[in-house]
Amino acid sequence: MSECESLFLHESGRFPLTGKGDINTYTVFTEHARNSINTFGYAGIIVPTGIATTSTTSEFFGDLVNKNNLKSLYDFENKEALFPIHRNFKFCLLTMVGEQVAPRAFNLGFYLYNFEDLNSSEKHFSLTIRDIKMINPNTLNCPIFRSKKDAEITKQIYRKVPVFINKNEKNGNPWGCSFLAMFHMTNDSHLFKTKQELEDLGFELDKNQYVKDEKVFLPLYESKMFWHFDHRFGSFEDVNDRGNTHLSTPSIEKYTDFSFVSQPWYWVSKTEVSTRAQHNREWLLAFRDITNPTNERTGIFTLIPYSAVGNNAPIILFEKMSDIFICCLFANLVSIPFDFVVRQKVGWTHMNFYILEQLPLFCPTNYNENLIGFVVPKIIELTYTAWDLKPFAEDVLEEIDPEKWNEWFPKNPLVDGIPQPFKWDEERRLQLRCELDAVYAHLYGISKDDLDYILGTFPIVKRKDEAKYGTYKTRELIMEYYEKCQREGVFRTDSVI
Repeated sequence: MSECESLFLHESGRFPLTGKGDINTYTVFTEHARNSINTFGYAGIIVPTGIATTSTTSEFFGDLVNKNNLKSLYDFENKEALFPIHRNFKFCLLTMVGEQVAPRAFNLGFYLYNFEDLNSSEKHFSLTIRDIKMINPNTLNCPIFRSKKDAEITKQIYRKVPVFINKNEKNGNPWGCSFLAMFHMTNDSHLFKTKQELEDLGFELDKNQYVKDEKVFLPLYESKMFWHFDHRFGSFEDVNDRGNTHLSTPSIEKYTDFSFVSQPWYWVSKTEVSTRAQHNREWLLAFRDITNPTNERTGIFTLIPYSAVGNNAPIILFEKMSDIFICCLFANLVSIPFDFVVRQKVGWTHMNFYILEQLPLFCPTNYNENLIGFVVPKIIELTYTAWDLKPFAEDVLEEIDPEKWNEWFPKNPLVDGIPQPFKWDEERRLQLRCELDAVYAHLYGISKDDLDYILGTFPIVKRKDEAKYGTYKTRELIMEYYEKCQREGVFRTDSVI
């Protein structure tokens, strides 16, 4: 019976947009409802919100948008048990219409909890076909905004800055990049070796690599092992149980030790890593796949030494891009203004490739000499905190004059032509990060009031600051530097973009 049903859904021709791949019943039900209305008709149904937000339904929802058949979509989270299902389940009230009664704009609302929320003007917003094509040009799925203000700020940013990769344009990938999930933690587990297994085979630990004659096993990085500007955020060094999902953060003493390295749970042959990652650099730009819009930060990006990397930490590969410009892209990726937009686009718990491709990121041509001179030294100082990232520093050094390096870092000059790691200083690092955040707020064209609002949407950052400093110091430093840039007229958006 199930085989006959599957054959009908795939082959009957009645479900050209949803009758593909692994079919979920609600998707074909939605397409059937849409096909049942005439040119003056309406169809209102209750279905999972994924009909508008996931990649698997993007073809259907994109067609709904393109043909102007969407009237409204109101997303609910089942927090108040409106239905006898899991409290975190998300469903929506979806209304579709025929072409003769098509609206000029779609009425939308997300993260609603009860029917009273339907009457809240702050939770309602509208998008046109043009807006959706601007924000999600590749998939045309629906962006997720918690409020009208979130929607307006995000639309303003997208009007100014293009998406990372636009698949509809000939030169839509200005960074010349691609994405790679290097090793699947389940399917590739036969390639992984533990500490005990390697030592039984006669391998010896050298920092965080295992070596025997000419054979080398590289550490397998997992997403929990890194954070912004911190490739040593978590280590399995003192963990005896793989089931332990919490890794302790290194002490200040370890952070200030340039030789300290994080230890993984698994190692992978360097030969196998080289086969998976056709890469000409001894360092990688990685990000966390597992995330959430309610976390402390949603988009987590960092530079790590050349290693094996699990699929929960995809990497961004570049063909011919300058290392200087990769530093600029990295600075953009870790900025709070950018992360604010990320939160509007991540509806579930995964930062999928299609989400990253459609985020607003400045192009290499947007970076003039003045901006590069501001951004790159800060990225180097924040990133190069241990000897295992020396290849990164050396690659950047090759693209600039050694005198420029010493000019940038008078307190940390080259020693016999070799770049030295930077001391881990919490206060200094916070200052540098906040200055980058303030400048990217300027570049995105975000007003002072909107920036203050954006900083208020990071409650965990605020709570941690107040616990540590007694005040929301991140906000104070960002606003202070933002106002300084405004007074001095530096990094004006019209001078860069």
